[in-house]
Amino acid sequence: MVDVPCIALFEEVDALPDGLTSAIGHADTANVLGVKPNRINVHLSDGDIAYVVQLQGGRLPEGATTLPDGFSFKFIKVKVVSFEKLVDAIYESYTGGNLDGNGSMCCADENYKYISKKYF
Repeated sequence: MVDVPCIALFEEVDALPDGLTSAIGHADTANVLGVKPNRINVHLSDGDIAYVVQLQGGRLPEGATTLPDGFSFKFIKVKVVSFEKLVDAIYESYTGGNLDGNGSMCCADENYKYISKKYF
């Protein structure tokens, strides 16, 4: 669950960093990863980072402790960014932080779509 309107930025990574709290509720998946199963609700806020583990290759056999042949894990880093921070970054990149005559930031992209912060 996320507490503000936001987007998520995704980046595939090679492995999970040390020191994470597991939120993996599926016992066999947790066992194969070497972590304790921990079925919890996760609440993310602006700036938080979560790691998603995606099992590829099918469903793990019951009681699995290692990955079967043909299976793999994909690790994805997810960063939560509020719309407000995203809009601020867009304005900064388009305008260099310049303000229009009304005191609101504005710009037009390459397709001449007008973007104004006061409408967000």
